[in-house]
Parts: sequence; C-alpha cells; structure tokens
Amino acid sequence: MEAFAHQRDVQTTWSTEIVRWDNDGTSLVLTALVLEERAQTANKLRGVRLDLSSARARDQVYIDEQAAERTRSALEEIADASERNTLRPSANGWIGAKEFWPLL
Repeated sequence: MEAFAHQRDVQTTWSTEIVRWDNDGTSLVLTALVLEERAQTANKLRGVRLDLSSARARDQVYIDEQAAERTRSALEEIADASERNTLRPSANGWIGAKEFWPLL
C-alpha cells in the first residue's frame, strides 16, 4: 500500500483520523483512508496510515485491509495468551506469528 500511496497519480479520496496519542514529545496518529488512482477509479486501496513522530524522527506506515486483518488477528491471539499468562514460544513459533506465515 505504501508504494501505491507514493505514486504521482494516486490521491487520497477519503480519510478520517481515528485516534491520536501524544506522550512526552512522541506522537502516533492513526488515520483510515482510501487511495485511488486519478486515471482509473477501478484501482482503489483501503487501509490505515500510521503517522509516527518524535523530536528526532518522523515516519509513515501504511497497512492495507489484508494486513490490518492479519495484524488484528495476531494481536487478539497475543492478548488471549496474555490473559492466560502463556506468552512464550510454542512448538510452532511465537504467539501471534501464524497470521504472517502465508507471507513467507
């Protein structure tokens, strides 16, 4: 999604700030957005952008719908394991990692 977002003919056609966290000069802004090519409206991506900043650094991270779902599922698994107090490597790897196996 990040590569798509930085193309010259791509524009943000809709966005809304979901949440903003500020703490001791460090900031995180989570924005839901829709990116669309100007030339052809059929090519459209939906996702979120994380704007991260501090006094020394600034970055943007884009997460498309599929990556957001993988991340949500992994975080749910991690939260469930945390509640059960079982955060440790399993026989198949780390808790939450299975959501990202298809990417390998």
